[in-house]
Amino acid sequence: MKAVNSLYSQVHTTPIKRKERMIEIDILRGFALFGIWLANITLFSSPSLYTGMLEGGGAEGGVNQVVQQLIYLLVDYKFISLFSFLFGVGFMIFLERVRQKGKNGVILYIRRLSVLLVIGLIHNYFIWFGDILFVYAILGFFLLLFRNSKPKTLLIWAVSLLVIPAVWIAMNTFAPQVVTFGPPLAPPAEEIHQLIDDSYRAYGTGGYLNMLQQRIVDMSMVQESSIALIPMTFAMFLLGAYVWRKNWFYRWKSDNRLLRRVWCYSGLIGSIFLIGQVILHTQVDAAESGYNYAHFAGALISGPAMSIFYITTLFLLLQKDVWRKRLAPLQDTGRMALTHYLLQSVVCTFLFYHYGLGLYGEVGAFAGFLLSCVIFAIQIIISKYWLRHFRFGPCEWLWRSLTYGKWQTNRLK
Repeated sequence: MKAVNSLYSQVHTTPIKRKERMIEIDILRGFALFGIWLANITLFSSPSLYTGMLEGGGAEGGVNQVVQQLIYLLVDYKFISLFSFLFGVGFMIFLERVRQKGKNGVILYIRRLSVLLVIGLIHNYFIWFGDILFVYAILGFFLLLFRNSKPKTLLIWAVSLLVIPAVWIAMNTFAPQVVTFGPPLAPPAEEIHQLIDDSYRAYGTGGYLNMLQQRIVDMSMVQESSIALIPMTFAMFLLGAYVWRKNWFYRWKSDNRLLRRVWCYSGLIGSIFLIGQVILHTQVDAAESGYNYAHFAGALISGPAMSIFYITTLFLLLQKDVWRKRLAPLQDTGRMALTHYLLQSVVCTFLFYHYGLGLYGEVGAFAGFLLSCVIFAIQIIISKYWLRHFRFGPCEWLWRSLTYGKWQTNRLK
């Protein structure tokens, strides 16, 4: 335990050396990046933002339908929760390292968030409408209010932000007379069909200006439909901060009993609410457009719970040398998560949009899954090569340089 505490107290404002990094966090970040990639591929390749609002959800047949259902069950809400959890962990690591060096962590973190906000805006407006960086930056400013909170306070807020919205949406679905307002409704079916046609014209055959105009429409739709996800995202920030404050990452490496207990409870809770999510999604009558928010009630609990289940599963696997070797390639990719997140958008818009290969609407769910695997494998190779010569990924280097106000040394000697 003394060795664990010694390791836990090693904090710096200088870049973390490879031997000092907790490779489990980098592997988790690489794993989360792949899951987000799988969840987003259909948004890049088709107007699934709108087809999902129609009756039947725009489901395809055969193997494509199987892939769609598996992604819905195993990926949607789970990996964005995992990524948000890691954002909260990174928040605590950053502040602790800066404090140990005697610098003002709040000022530096505000600059860090401001740079991320600008990157998110550029990504959102000029590359792809589904950016998450801007939302993370905005919520990150509120996270600063909890920088000195006790672990118990972090946990209470996290649980409250998960449970209360889920109960509210469930009541809105089953007892609308009790609540006075509910989640934003989907547009009428005729308007949805028009939005689908506009998407095909803009991204499939239009010029960049047409895409920019459509992207602004899509952004407003994403922001409106994602309101219910904001409490969940912030709750996972707080839960990540809680786990780091409790020193659980290091305890999970040494306390197998605690790890298995968290693994069992998270898997049980996640499975129960995932079943409820599926039932609500398939059984509750939808609005006239065929779209409903009923399954959110289950998703807002199953997503975070299953993300913790995934985290603890990886920790259990990493206790075995054979799995540690198999999962090690994710480490370098996780260290370059920002670069690869943005690179995925650049590659996908080139593949699917008219200014590139123009495959918009031509790639089914199964082909999209295979494409995601191939591109992610290439990203793993790129990461390994890049980090042999550089300390940071290119976007991470720029982010860090702008945060500290001076260009950071990047090339390795």
